[in-house]
Amino acid sequence: MKMNFLKKAVLSLGLSALSIVSIGALTSPTVKAQDRDDRWERHDRRVERRMERRWDRDDRWMRRHNYRMTGYYDGLGRFHPTGYYDRFGYFHPYY
Repeated sequence: MKMNFLKKAVLSLGLSALSIVSIGALTSPTVKAQDRDDRWERHDRRVERRMERRWDRDDRWMRRHNYRMTGYYDGLGRFHPTGYYDRFGYFHPYY
């Protein structure tokens, strides 16, 4: 009688432990993936803020020094400078 009760107790304890571990194992990758996504989003926001600060700094410098750059944009949206006008209106090409 006691042996039968002990078997049932150990079996039920083992099954409950197994179910808890399996639930934890199933949810763990999704939590880790969410954490990775959050880290990538923070990284992307940090990179965007860094680029915006650089553009603002370059824009302030060009306005302060009355510096006008000329050039063209290619099909991918990249700017290719061909020269600039100084504060006296003279054109200086990039060679």
